Amino acid sequence: MEQHIPTQRGFLKNKTLSISVTLALAISLLVAVIGGTLLAISMDASKESTGQLLEKLTVTLSNRLEGDLHRHMERLENDLLGLSHRVAMGDLDLDDQARVQEVFSGFLTAMSSVMGVVASRDGRHFYGVARTSEGGLAAKTFDTDSDDVVTSTLPRRLFGARAQWGEVTLRDGRAMVVRHQPVINGTQVLGSMMLAVDVRDLSRMIARIGLEVGGSGFILQGRDRVLAHGLRAEEGAESGLTVSRVTLGDAVLAGIWDGRMPPPLRELAKSVQADLRHVKIEERNYLAVMRPMTGYGPKPWIVGVWMPAEVLGVDAIRRILWAGVVAVLVLILGVSEAVVLGRRIARPIVQATTILGQVRNLDLDQVRPLPQSFFRELNDQAITFNTMLQGLRAFERYVPKRLVHNLMKNHGDACTLESLIETREVTIMFTDLAGYTTFTEGMEPQEVAAFLNHHFEILGHCVESEGGTIDKYIGDALMAFWGAPTEMEDAPARACRAALAIADKWGAHNRQRVAAGEQPVRMRMGIHTGPVVVGNIGYSGRVNYTIVGDAVNSCQRLEALGKEVDPEANALVLISDAVRGQLDEAVFPVISVGRCPVKGRRRPMEVFRLGQSREP
Repeated sequence: MEQHIPTQRGFLKNKTLSISVTLALAISLLVAVIGGTLLAISMDASKESTGQLLEKLTVTLSNRLEGDLHRHMERLENDLLGLSHRVAMGDLDLDDQARVQEVFSGFLTAMSSVMGVVASRDGRHFYGVARTSEGGLAAKTFDTDSDDVVTSTLPRRLFGARAQWGEVTLRDGRAMVVRHQPVINGTQVLGSMMLAVDVRDLSRMIARIGLEVGGSGFILQGRDRVLAHGLRAEEGAESGLTVSRVTLGDAVLAGIWDGRMPPPLRELAKSVQADLRHVKIEERNYLAVMRPMTGYGPKPWIVGVWMPAEVLGVDAIRRILWAGVVAVLVLILGVSEAVVLGRRIARPIVQATTILGQVRNLDLDQVRPLPQSFFRELNDQAITFNTMLQGLRAFERYVPKRLVHNLMKNHGDACTLESLIETREVTIMFTDLAGYTTFTEGMEPQEVAAFLNHHFEILGHCVESEGGTIDKYIGDALMAFWGAPTEMEDAPARACRAALAIADKWGAHNRQRVAAGEQPVRMRMGIHTGPVVVGNIGYSGRVNYTIVGDAVNSCQRLEALGKEVDPEANALVLISDAVRGQLDEAVFPVISVGRCPVKGRRRPMEVFRLGQSREP
């Protein structure tokens, strides 16, 4: 009794789950529970009053603004003072302009925010080095008598004056803040030096602080003129000594003095010594922190930063957010590890599924062995499958792969002993070697096997290239057929093309034998078309998909007629009238042999000799 093996997944077809997805969901859920618990604990531990957080934030920002700017400007002051000390100590002679320009060039190379450095012995004729618009360095000279821009930045009493920052000046389209440094040795004034700082550099520095809190930093000269701002930091920004606070393009800064200072902010402003403003722009609230700064010119500066009001609880929110970020990162890490683990476990299973699909299609040449796995069960599966694959590869040589594939494709799992037996018209081919017994007499068995394998290699390729099925090998003979299990309307033409291909290749084989001093081997072929019984023939333990019937016997007798028709032919192909009637003689020319008696048949058979085919 044959056992029925289902080939479909039945009711589970649409209800199965992916192993990798299942593992990822399970582990992710566990990580989510742990992460959520940690987040809740962190949020509870991060509670702090808004007033304390606001005060801490305000003090930090105001100190940062003032401190960073002070440190930056103080460094420039000290570096310029160092240059003046070199002159005072005699290490640098102001009369040696070439040496001065060399030292100043090195100074500018190290100080990217400085636009130029100049010096003078008499306070009238200045020389030094300045940056060009292209970013290079060039020698610079000018006279205070003719340069009103420079003269306006100098203190009224140049010699003997203390070091100080001058007015903001505009030169070559760039706003600069100028530092004057007298050169003094004891009580003797030896000269004067000046350093110019690009306002864009101050704008970039102050803008970075604003970006850290999601807002914008700025420096005001007075209440309404903007000296430094992120919008003035880049090339192409609006030129001028300062820019109007209203026209700059910063809506919050434009309305900053219209902002209210509610009582809580007023009290806080006193304690932190800063000006705090609450500004509302388009239904959104902002907080501004400002502090005055002196010592950088005749007019005081106001340094400040504005930020979204949501930053009021920034520290608590930040701690909560950090806790949330950590929890999310842990969750993402856990999910990622779960996915990786799930895929690693599922990979050999997926590979096995793909490979089994190739086995199902009998593409054993394309099948790769399953890799080993760290998981015992999957490793055992790989070992078992690879052993099975070795067996299948050895077994497929004994089974017509094309035949089995066609049976599976056309009949599915209904390939039982009785279900495939049917009557069908097919085209049959028999081949035989003339004088095979005499030819192989005296040959070693290995030599006989090698000869037959080469012989059937030629025949097999020609038959299968035309879609034929090799039924069996009978000694040196071959039996093949066309039209089953797949129906073919051009089965006779296919069989004849295969026969002519065999004849051509066999002719080349014989020419090689003759060239090697060996005797040629003659071949006969017979092709006949007729009804046969086709299907599984045998018993339940060993069947053969084959054909039986009078047409088979007639084809074999037709092939045997070759020894009488032309025993010296290199490769003789005889066909029946049933085959000739389905051929296009313009493509397959034939020669009538006549009506020949055939053993086992009462009536003679009309026989034709197939010539070389012509391309249509």
